[in-house]
Amino acid sequence: NYDLLPVDKLNRMLSRETRRFARQSVGYDLPPGNLRLRQQVAQRLLLSGCTLSPDQIVTTSGCVEAVVLALQVLCKPGDTVAIETPVYFNFLQLIEALNLKALEIPASSRGGISLEALEYALDRNRGEVKACIVISNFNNPLGSLMSDENKLKLVNLLESHQVPLIEDDIYGDLSYSDERPSVAKSFDKTGNVLLCSSI
Repeated sequence: NYDLLPVDKLNRMLSRETRRFARQSVGYDLPPGNLRLRQQVAQRLLLSGCTLSPDQIVTTSGCVEAVVLALQVLCKPGDTVAIETPVYFNFLQLIEALNLKALEIPASSRGGISLEALEYALDRNRGEVKACIVISNFNNPLGSLMSDENKLKLVNLLESHQVPLIEDDIYGDLSYSDERPSVAKSFDKTGNVLLCSSI
């Protein structure tokens, strides 16, 4: 509902910045994207427990494009992607459009993806799963929030099976508490987690 957004304030801010950076506001940035924006994103990621340099960040046209690019980098047609279920329907469409196979892992509204079911599926399909997609904070459609303990377990489990995690954190800023929840990426020590988000 647009009535809940500070539309006038946002429009004033956008107007001010387009006057201030006239040429940049009508041009395109080549990958990895505008350095100033990537610096601000890196600074903002500190709130979710991530210490990343701007060189580790690539800007896209949104979270869905970031997920698509991650899948294209990690998978080839016919590969299997583990995904929590129920899940944001568009992810299933993306997997189908890229000619990938979805391996659905049950999730609950209380804690997100079942780590036990994921571990069982990875053991049974050893080497076949090429990526895993998880919405760790405020999952769509369940609204679940994974605990830090389970995020750490998820990262370690996938690392031990050499399966990259594509983490969608588009809803991470929607917490009702004063603190923003961490992301699984904050527990990643090897670069196995690709964090995707949006503004």
